[in-house]
Amino acid sequence: MKAMEQRNVYLEKCNSALEERANDLEKIDKEKNIEIACLMKNKDDENVKEVVKEVAVKLCLNPDDIESAERLSSSNKPKTGGERPRPIIVKLRSKQARDQWLQKRKIKLMNGDIYCNDNRMPININEDLTKTTKLLFWEARSQLKHQFKFIWIQNSNILVKKDEKEKIIRIKSENDIKKLLVDSKSSSSPTK
Repeated sequence: MKAMEQRNVYLEKCNSALEERANDLEKIDKEKNIEIACLMKNKDDENVKEVVKEVAVKLCLNPDDIESAERLSSSNKPKTGGERPRPIIVKLRSKQARDQWLQKRKIKLMNGDIYCNDNRMPININEDLTKTTKLLFWEARSQLKHQFKFIWIQNSNILVKKDEKEKIIRIKSENDIKKLLVDSKSSSSPTK
């Protein structure tokens, strides 16, 4: 029985290591990509790459850096009036081009700026994250928002910071979130 328990612990560690390795490989595959969120679909036969080139021009970026652009397919759910448009994944020619796009994400660009209409919905430029990283980031934000003032993503790393003076902490797994919650509770409990 003891040998089986040890074998189970060993296999769990191997599985975790393999999942982490697979996520790291997926991150490498996405390191030249960005995600454009909230960019409306103007027509059914839209040329996504041409629309993204227009975004590049508006942001004073080189449209020739765009290798490909694809709007993610929608699920089979029926459309509702307030539904957000599906994001666009843009593959760029280099990591340097990706970094230039991410530097421009603070510029307020609206759908109306691209389609020459009065649509004031802002367009967001984000890192193209793996599914695992997106889920972990969502967990970190929902569970740590009361203890940490800053929770953000940088180079596919989830980072948190209590305030301006504290050090930055990197979150790699759900265990890191649990540990931060425990540490935060123990540090805030009154000592006798």
